[in-house]
Amino acid sequence: MKRLTAVALFCALVSSPVLAGAADVILNEYNAVDDADFLENGASDPFWGVRAGNGGDWFELAVITDHLDMRGWSFLVVNRTGSAGEESFSIDLTTDPFWQDIRSGTIITISENLPSNARSYNPVIGRWWINVRPSEFGTYATASCVSPSCLPSQVNWKVSNNDTQITILDASSTVVFGPAGEGIQPPAGIGQTEVFKLEQDPDATITPTSPSYRDGSSSTFGQPNRYNAGTMVQDFSALRSVVPYEPLTTVRINEVLSHSDPGVDWIELYNPTTQAVDISGWFISDSFAQLDKFTIPPGTIVPPGGYVVFDENQLGFGFHSPCDDEAILSAGDGVAPTGPRDFVEFRELESQVPMGRYPNGTGEFVRLATTTPGASNAAPAAGPVMINEIMYHPPDPFVGATVNPEYVELYNPTSAPVELSTDYGGTYGVLPWRITGGIDFDFPAGTTIPAGGYLLVVSFDPVVELQKKSEFESIYGLSPGTPMVGPYSGKLSNFSESVRLRRPDTPEPDGTICGVVGPVFPYVVVDEVTYVDFGEWPEAADGTGASLERIDPYAVGTDPAAWAASGPGGPTPGRANTVAIFPTRSQQKCMTALNKDLAKVAKTSGKDALKCLSDGAKERLGAMTIDDCVAADRKGKIASATAKTAKDFGKLCVGLASDGFERYPSFGATDDATVSTAGTDRPRDLLRDVLGSDLDAATIRLSADKDAAKCQQSLAKDVLRCLDTIGKEFSRCKKTGLADGAIRRTSELGACLGADARGKIAKTCDPVVGRIRRDLDNRCVSAGVDLLAAFSPCGSSDAAAVAACIWAAADCRACRMYGEGDALDLDCDIFDDGVANGSCLP
Repeated sequence: MKRLTAVALFCALVSSPVLAGAADVILNEYNAVDDADFLENGASDPFWGVRAGNGGDWFELAVITDHLDMRGWSFLVVNRTGSAGEESFSIDLTTDPFWQDIRSGTIITISENLPSNARSYNPVIGRWWINVRPSEFGTYATASCVSPSCLPSQVNWKVSNNDTQITILDASSTVVFGPAGEGIQPPAGIGQTEVFKLEQDPDATITPTSPSYRDGSSSTFGQPNRYNAGTMVQDFSALRSVVPYEPLTTVRINEVLSHSDPGVDWIELYNPTTQAVDISGWFISDSFAQLDKFTIPPGTIVPPGGYVVFDENQLGFGFHSPCDDEAILSAGDGVAPTGPRDFVEFRELESQVPMGRYPNGTGEFVRLATTTPGASNAAPAAGPVMINEIMYHPPDPFVGATVNPEYVELYNPTSAPVELSTDYGGTYGVLPWRITGGIDFDFPAGTTIPAGGYLLVVSFDPVVELQKKSEFESIYGLSPGTPMVGPYSGKLSNFSESVRLRRPDTPEPDGTICGVVGPVFPYVVVDEVTYVDFGEWPEAADGTGASLERIDPYAVGTDPAAWAASGPGGPTPGRANTVAIFPTRSQQKCMTALNKDLAKVAKTSGKDALKCLSDGAKERLGAMTIDDCVAADRKGKIASATAKTAKDFGKLCVGLASDGFERYPSFGATDDATVSTAGTDRPRDLLRDVLGSDLDAATIRLSADKDAAKCQQSLAKDVLRCLDTIGKEFSRCKKTGLADGAIRRTSELGACLGADARGKIAKTCDPVVGRIRRDLDNRCVSAGVDLLAAFSPCGSSDAAAVAACIWAAADCRACRMYGEGDALDLDCDIFDDGVANGSCLP
């Protein structure tokens, strides 16, 4: 929409609002929470969580009409405060073909802070949400100030609790819906901790004056609205019935080679289930316009955990290697697709570089290090250059400084220099590597990162703007020779941003390729990061002075687990990160020491509890109950063990080591208090799991039944011995894996729990051949002990069932104990007996 037209329209709407109804698109929600406030009553948005400002300025639309062409549409945002100099803004959709066919049931959010996700919009596979950030180089939308008082350069649009009203206009500036918002319905009363939202199912009967528009204390950015204290949810199913969709849950697209020159493209399917799946008559395609391009032949069965591969000779088509492309797998009957489908999309790729799910069969589609057709996928590709550090939100401006201290640091982890340009000769010449996303920068020809070296990309020109360069070096304590290039255009958002490192691939010759006539210059993504300042991403990197540091080059850059906030030493531009890529030797010492301490505290606590059980069975506790005894630490040995844990933590896990890295690791450790609590409480919990929640009532006295009492005492020792053995084998696996580099992240560490390479756990715990079963038979069953009475939580008199119950209890408490002490992300309810049945609750 032209600026003059917008100003004229603003004046017209202010003087005489138009209340349009039966609209193609309606307003669904907008955020009125003030920047410094939170949603009232501690409410949490499913996307933003609990955060000041509730995501900043945003509003949400619901599309009512199917196949809607929204190219050139506009949204007029007016804050009707009545004050002089009031500013209003127009958000204008571009004429990009993306907006040409929007399906009914789509949710569109216009956000000040969140990067656009338009690439992922695809209702055919259940992706109904479009988010647009107007400031992103005008790809999908632009923002402009349109009230008479604003300056030409003003684009900082805003929604608020000051009678914000939004009008939706089509490409001809005809009002589609609105004005809608506070002052229309409801008349007033939206507070600075609330949102404005529609509290009914969206349909064509909604008008701006519908009484279902209300103020609310909860929000659902990008999702159907919730209301009535969360008991009601908007139903979009009628609107979305135009695109029936059901995701495949059996066979999935697992790996694709789309750039095979020389060779042939191929696609790999994987069956993650435990049953064979017959996919005869299903379809594979690279176009949603024709889902039935290739019919899978009769008799094609994918075995459980197995793979099937089809190459382009079988498919009859190849994937578009120099272009963005997609692959679709649809269930079918051999005649037509029946709806359920799997879908992946991929950008331009180098020759012989595949994309696939990582972890295998379940993860996101990423660049892989090597092709593995018919086998488990390789690790993600790393390098030859990686985004290693990002300073996206420096603290408040440094006194007297004129430089923007933001930066992106690149790192070359290889043993050879990497030049950030490629000479293709002849017609094409030298093509630069580039950074795209929130910032854009083309590297000058000849820019090289040495082996093991770093390069900073900054907001100023370090060759020309020497004052800014000097200020930047002073802020971060850099030597004058620190390599840096700039200036980049754009800005790193303090909220969320995408940063992509791209390099040129071999240009494609003249012709029509990717819809472009003439040579195509594909740029492949070498590394990318999309950070946010909340959720799983380290919040300490948001304005505190810390930067985002890469801690694992083998993890996908978009995975928050690959990043941590820089340590107490501050950001490290141009040098090694203070948060280690792998656990350093000093960090490994911290991790193994805490494991030993955890085992020691647990063993001490267990022995103390066993002594209480024994004294209780012998009736030597006087007025003290067994439970009181267990809690008392009568000889202070548990306190001594926890004191050593605190000492080791302070000595081995705090501060910087001599190698310059933090002693505290980025994963696999917590703190001395957590370790001590887990080690003290879990053995006690285990005894209660086996004997009964009230130990005093559950413990059989020798004077009442000598055989049953001895049976209980023996099995109590066995179950604690089992817990100790599980811990020893976990620690052994952990220490070995850390030393040889096999453990680089939490998931790999978690795989160590229950690992039994030497058969020690089975020898102690196995319910068939282990010591628990032998003692149960020899000390309990042979003596005629009533197992149901002795071990009532197991609920059985059968020795095999009781033995299995005792081992599951030990597994449960080991999972809880080491999960807490080592910060493992484990589902203990499945770990203990292989079933999610509520058997291992906290």
